[in-house]
Amino acid sequence: MTDYPAGSRLLAMQKEESGRPTTNEQNESPQQRLSRALQFKTVSAADPDATPWPDDFPGFESFLASAFPLINKNLKREAIGKPGLLYTWSGTDKTLAPLILTAHYDVVPAGGAASAGAARSAGGASAPDTAGTTDTAGAQPARQAQSAPASWVHPPFSGAIADGCIWGRGALDDKSSLMGIMEAVESLLREGFSPQRSIMLAFGGDEEVTGTRGAARIAAHLQSQGVRAACLIDEGTAVVSDAVSFVKQPIALIGTAEKGYVDFELSCSGQAGHAAMPARPSLVGRMARALRRLERRPFKARLLPDTAQFLRALAPGAPSLMRPVLAHPMLFWPLLKMILSGNPKTDALIRTTIAPTMLEGSQAPNVLPDKVRAVLNLRLLPGDTIESARQAIIKKIADPQINVKILLPEGAGDPVPQSGDNAFLHGLHKIICEHFPDALAAPYLVTATTDSKHYRQVADCILRFLPLPMNKHDLAMIHGVNERIKIDDYLKMINVYMAIIRNLQ
Repeated sequence: MTDYPAGSRLLAMQKEESGRPTTNEQNESPQQRLSRALQFKTVSAADPDATPWPDDFPGFESFLASAFPLINKNLKREAIGKPGLLYTWSGTDKTLAPLILTAHYDVVPAGGAASAGAARSAGGASAPDTAGTTDTAGAQPARQAQSAPASWVHPPFSGAIADGCIWGRGALDDKSSLMGIMEAVESLLREGFSPQRSIMLAFGGDEEVTGTRGAARIAAHLQSQGVRAACLIDEGTAVVSDAVSFVKQPIALIGTAEKGYVDFELSCSGQAGHAAMPARPSLVGRMARALRRLERRPFKARLLPDTAQFLRALAPGAPSLMRPVLAHPMLFWPLLKMILSGNPKTDALIRTTIAPTMLEGSQAPNVLPDKVRAVLNLRLLPGDTIESARQAIIKKIADPQINVKILLPEGAGDPVPQSGDNAFLHGLHKIICEHFPDALAAPYLVTATTDSKHYRQVADCILRFLPLPMNKHDLAMIHGVNERIKIDDYLKMINVYMAIIRNLQ
């Protein structure tokens, strides 16, 4: 690759009066097309009427049609969801169930994690010992999305190509994945490749706000058509350096299962009054006691098959004293449980977690409230359900005066269990080892949520993987500032998607 001097801009972007890219994309390079994709301000919002730039969603969809003419000519394209796209590349063997590749084209606001309300422990899917990557969270209104902080080196929707990178919101999460898939299919069509197994491309436009208008509607459409995919591959964790402190090699984390997500409201009511004459126990004191009991009584730690496989996969890269412990996790479970419980990121791999996130009481410092309310966010380990978690919360609190109510935000749901040890997992593992020879490939429990949760009824096997090398600094850019992707890494991503389509037949 060319060595790009600091501050250089390789592509002088032509724009319409609207500020969106023009459609002269066919003769551009993959990095130039990704640059154009990043210029569309596809910031999603929980309220679709509050989407800051609503015209950019159909604008982006039109851009895809013009940028990839062979796909537009040879694949069936359906607009499903608001917004959402489904492409179908018919295979030569109609007896084979299809392979679905998914991604999303909405992004969070440019103000960084705080303004986005982003709780992504990533991927989308956080690495065990690193900053988080992905998780569903509500994008904020237009006024936040429009005020990019000065700390962005290049404007967040410029798509700047500089310093060997493509800059902009969505460069990592998740337009690079979507564009990489499209580039791979376009290249294979150009080569004359015909898949045996039908390939479906499912792209949602509201993953950042739970995916119920995009991925969920695409999944419902597939189910209504009787489609049952052999495998679905979604975004997930990447090839992460410094993922765990005792393994020096990068770890390619393949998400084979996903934790569930639900919020609970705790509330207790009483009589309001003057703070000079408080009752005992006060409502605030009662709620504080309940929350303290939950902290002292966490859910039981359990070693899932995914986590056991993850630990075994790390053994070859671990120090000699750690290898037998990791290679035989069941045998050394008491020791491993103590080690994993000591770090919040690894503790999330072995238990359902409880995070108190909201607390409300009186509106004045000298008034006793008539109601105190707390909200808990739970990430459910496979094997637990929303209802079993509610019963456990009630038992742990042990106070009949505390009401426990299930809040079901859009996108909440039970865990997505492991898809199983099958040919697609082995095939993806082989592809990863060929393209990232220095990395250890490991099955992994995704601790956040992705669009893939909506497809559990239409796919026999669900895998989550983003073919990108990343370190803790890269992970911090997701939902943060100065999001960018290295050109070399993006071109490699395209090659990986080409290998996936060719080989997972």
